[in-house]
Amino acid sequence: MNKPHNFDNIDWFITRLCNQRKKCKFCFAPWDRFPIDATYEQAKLICQRLAEIGIKIVTICGGEPTLYPHIFETIQLLYQLGLKVNFYSNLATQKNVEVVMSILPFIDILSVPVDAVTQTAISQMRGRDQFKSVCKTLDDLQSIETKPTIKIGTVVTKQNINDLKNLFLFLENYQIINIWRIYQFSPYGQGKKYEDLFLVSDDDFNRAVSAVKKMAPNKPINISVRKRSNNIGYCHIMDSQGGLYRYEEEYIDLGVNVFNKPEEIIVHYDEKTNRLQKRWQRKIF
Repeated sequence: MNKPHNFDNIDWFITRLCNQRKKCKFCFAPWDRFPIDATYEQAKLICQRLAEIGIKIVTICGGEPTLYPHIFETIQLLYQLGLKVNFYSNLATQKNVEVVMSILPFIDILSVPVDAVTQTAISQMRGRDQFKSVCKTLDDLQSIETKPTIKIGTVVTKQNINDLKNLFLFLENYQIINIWRIYQFSPYGQGKKYEDLFLVSDDDFNRAVSAVKKMAPNKPINISVRKRSNNIGYCHIMDSQGGLYRYEEEYIDLGVNVFNKPEEIIVHYDEKTNRLQKRWQRKIF
């Protein structure tokens, strides 16, 4: 099959469930926008279709993917089909951590959020329990010989923008961290309700990121940045049942799904921005 250039990655929002839904007021996940979660039979067909059309990298996100009841079998199948997996988890509870540890041999990148290190900012973002759980998991991962690439994600808001330098110094303590991905807050959904509370200006975001980058030359942590404007239309978004969407600070239903021809899918996205924004991912593989 001749597939369109660059259609090698997809972000699969595998579940609408999230154990931090009430906590993360800055979140722009589309819980009420997407259909109910796929059955395992549906998930199997989607996995096979992704392999068939030449997808190489699948980002598993949500929601909180560890809450999807068929996550272990789905990740195993993607592994067996030869697809690379970038797996997101908030690691907020022991149950989340246990599921992540069970699928660790089958994933290539583990993406976890750390948004702040000072107590006030931690409380205003995901909360102290989530931060403690992530720290413990990172400590435990350091003693595991074979593990995936570790990526840290940070959403920059008014609450934590002045904490980025402290956060960099904190992340430096973990030799296992390879990528630090810094996102500018984008208002949608729950985040849209709190836009005035969280939204930072482009200038403030750029200054904060530049200051951190000056601290990072010749450091083992690679910093990758996604501005608010970069988020428009670049990500190949798929809901749990295989429907495709484009993000434009709302989730636009494209009227196509993963079982359409690739050329009917790819025309809806900004492929130039996709190449730039997924570059950090391709460097790993």
